[in-house]
Amino acid sequence: MAEAHALIGRSILVRYLEDRGVLTQAYFDEVAGNNQTWQLALSSEGAIPVLGPPGKQRLYDRVLCDADFTHALFKKAVHGF
Repeated sequence: MAEAHALIGRSILVRYLEDRGVLTQAYFDEVAGNNQTWQLALSSEGAIPVLGPPGKQRLYDRVLCDADFTHALFKKAVHGF
C-alpha cells in the first residue's frame, strides 16, 4: 500500500510540474537519452486518449506506459532537475 501511495504522490508532482512548464519536452528527452524505445514512446500519440485542453502534450502519460522509463524519470527527479 505504501508503494501505491508513493507512486500517486510522485505522479501528482510530475503532472503538476509538467502542467506548469517546469518539466519540458527537453527534460523528458534527457531522461529517455539514447533509448530508442523511450524516444519512440515520447514521439507517439499512444492509445490512451489525452484528457484536457486540445493540443496540449502530456508526455508523462506516455512515460507511464513503460515501468523502466517511469523509474528513470523518478530517479532523475530525485537527483535534481
